[in-house]
Amino acid sequence: EVRPEQLSDGFEYVSLNVGTASAPTAVELIACFSDVINHFFTLKDDQGRACNRGAKRFLITCPTSWGGAPGIALSAGMMGGGVAGSVENALKGLISYRGWQVGLIQDPALTTDRFQVWRGDAAWNAVIRQEELSPEMRSLGAGSEYEFFNDKWAFGGKAVRALGFGRWQSAISAALS
Repeated sequence: EVRPEQLSDGFEYVSLNVGTASAPTAVELIACFSDVINHFFTLKDDQGRACNRGAKRFLITCPTSWGGAPGIALSAGMMGGGVAGSVENALKGLISYRGWQVGLIQDPALTTDRFQVWRGDAAWNAVIRQEELSPEMRSLGAGSEYEFFNDKWAFGGKAVRALGFGRWQSAISAALS
């Protein structure tokens, strides 16, 4: 997990300091999402080379408690509240200009002041799904002792899986303050 104070060797993005961390506005999220996605392009490997030069696909996960603000931040062309009325959504412009594809998942399990951005087109993922035993179905059915005594059939399944860390440069977690 990368905290805002750890981004770029201790640099904190001002955009992550919002009015209410548990309920950011769409206008605030435009700057937050832009800064964190752009941060991917500053990450370097152990040889000092840029890791995410060709990144085009990203997935943002954030709490459902933020309501519609994240979706508005990603999709609205114009935002209200500017001095001259409406202002252009800078994040929407970046998405269009750079050819990014940005998806959104709102997850009720996430805390109220954090969001994550995952790179979706990396050769190495941030999290790797490991499978030791493929799913297999089991049943106690026709002719079994279980059916005889209970007048029922029983079904079950078994799989052995785990998650492991992959390439840390493919995910960023940010906390609003």
